[in-house]
Amino acid sequence: MLNATLPFYKISHAIIAGAASLSLLYQAGPLHAQPARADLSLGRGFICNTAEEVQTVATPDDSKIPERVANVNSRFGKDSCTFATALFRPSGENKLSLSDGGVKIEHVELLGYLVGDELKTLPQPIEQYFGAVDGAPGA
Repeated sequence: MLNATLPFYKISHAIIAGAASLSLLYQAGPLHAQPARADLSLGRGFICNTAEEVQTVATPDDSKIPERVANVNSRFGKDSCTFATALFRPSGENKLSLSDGGVKIEHVELLGYLVGDELKTLPQPIEQYFGAVDGAPGA
């Protein structure tokens, strides 16, 4: 899935960018040619292959993110999960909200992710699950 060298970020930095920020990203690369941009989202959170993986990895404790991501990847397979800023399109399926962990999980089409200030677009969208902890900005 995603390159395992993606840096880990603090969940306290979770964001959803506004339309103005997204328009700057569109001008920066191949996304400029994509049609329906209004349905795109940019968010910081857990990106995993399954909702179960998101539920297992998600934590509001910033210091535990690298360890939990490593444990999930060890259990479910290399590159099953990461934590990053991602550009995605919601699939339209209902969001899951887990009361026990305060996690919101959404099925998405992953279109790209940020590495530093650079948007890395994927050649083809990948179906993934995006999760953020309730109470974090953008959750």
